[in-house]
Amino acid sequence: MATVNKPDFFIVGAPKSGTTALYAYLDGHPDIGMSKHKEPHFFAPDILGHQRQSRTLAQYLSNFDRAGAIFEQF
Repeated sequence: MATVNKPDFFIVGAPKSGTTALYAYLDGHPDIGMSKHKEPHFFAPDILGHQRQSRTLAQYLSNFDRAGAIFEQF
C-alpha cells in the first residue's frame, strides 16, 4: 500500500513577515520535508491562474512527495 505524506504543520504569515526566510531555513534541515512550492495556494480558491499550484487534494499532497525519502532512512 502506498503511503501519502501529509503536512503536520503550516507556516502562516502576513506579507513581509519573514515566512520566506523561515521556509528556507526549515527546507535546509535534513529531517524536515517542506512543500515543493512555498505557496501552493490550496486553501485560497480566490487565487486564479498559474499562481495557484494546487487545485485538488491530490495536487496538494503531491507537494510533499519528497518528504517520504526522509523517513524511509529510519
